[in-house]
Amino acid sequence: MSRRRGRVLLGMVRIAEVGVWWVVLTGVWAVTVSPMTVPDMVVGAACAVPCALVAVPARRALRSRWRVDPAALRWLPAVALGAVTDTVRVLLGRPAPPRVREVVLAEVGGGRDPAAQDTYRALATIAIAATPGSVVLGERGRRGLVLHELGRSRPEVSEVVRS
Repeated sequence: MSRRRGRVLLGMVRIAEVGVWWVVLTGVWAVTVSPMTVPDMVVGAACAVPCALVAVPARRALRSRWRVDPAALRWLPAVALGAVTDTVRVLLGRPAPPRVREVVLAEVGGGRDPAAQDTYRALATIAIAATPGSVVLGERGRRGLVLHELGRSRPEVSEVVRS
């Protein structure tokens, strides 16, 4: 492949990546704004453009790649149910005493794929933080997360992401 053709192809890949980031960021905006109006959607889509443009060089600077393990999709029911039960528990004023603990995540990619492990940790952080009863305070290595929880809830998302 000629050098010029390689640069054109690389440019097209980067444009596609900006497009993917724009769609994802606009989608995040759309699901977090309620009720959604046309002006809200226009503002969200416009604000997602500079964010998407910055996301590509930021990812390259971090030298990170994402490889999503399909097993993470099985967390969705637990996250949805956990969000509802934690919300009810917190609103009723019945949280158990808070605690700080460490959760060690499962090893993915056979331990040989750092991109898969990084993606798994990022998705686990989002899943755990999606419930009102828990927040991720920090990381310990590639597989450990330090959590602050308002007691134990069912289903416990932090346990679901471990397996």
